[in-house]
Amino acid sequence: MIRKVECLVDDIARKSKDSNVIAILENSIMLYEGYVSGRGRSELVEYSIKYDVIPFVYTRYADDINRIARVIKHYFEICLPENIRVISIDILPDYDKIAIFNNKIEVVVTPWEIVNNLQIKLIDSIKSSADSMDFQNIGNTARTLMQHLADIVFVPEKHFSHPEKEVTKNKYKNRLHAYIKSELQGDNNYELRKFTGRAIDFTESAIDLMNTTTHRLNAHSLFADACVLSALNIVSLVKSIHNRSNED
Repeated sequence: MIRKVECLVDDIARKSKDSNVIAILENSIMLYEGYVSGRGRSELVEYSIKYDVIPFVYTRYADDINRIARVIKHYFEICLPENIRVISIDILPDYDKIAIFNNKIEVVVTPWEIVNNLQIKLIDSIKSSADSMDFQNIGNTARTLMQHLADIVFVPEKHFSHPEKEVTKNKYKNRLHAYIKSELQGDNNYELRKFTGRAIDFTESAIDLMNTTTHRLNAHSLFADACVLSALNIVSLVKSIHNRSNED
């Protein structure tokens, strides 16, 4: 019952256009405990609800947390029948949900300034992301990073592509695949060629997902982590292949 009402509360919050309340709901996981008293027609169910919020989001709205809790409690009250009550709403930071890699992830230093700068922007974005728009921007930055990387390493005269594959500027995946297949020819490179090709496909899927998903933040955050890590992984792989090709 309470989970169904949670969905109604989310809808009411979005329609209210209270951006602070929406941010907390979208950036949290709801936990609850129920207590039953009385029997039969006098039975009463009381819930204590807690929202575990990603810490940097909680910090952003800390000054408004008490009001937000009251608003959310009101939304539950207008949705619940008389025999079900919410006695408390607690909104607290969830330190278990801090992405550890945020403090450890580093730029893959390359000879290409634009690629380095976009990596810095991507890492800064994942550390400060707080809502759906922020996560979409992470996807957009990752896409721009991949496009510039393809611009740099793909040489049409050298890296031939399948005739049916477009290699225009917005088709970074096709250009990177063409680059990989040309630079990693032969049986000795089969495993690395296959691995890198799959990594490129995964990165494109992660980027696309950032722009289409309608999940709440706990899902958004996981997708964002995957998007950033996969993009930096491609930079590292392409840098290694580029360095090896220049040594030959």
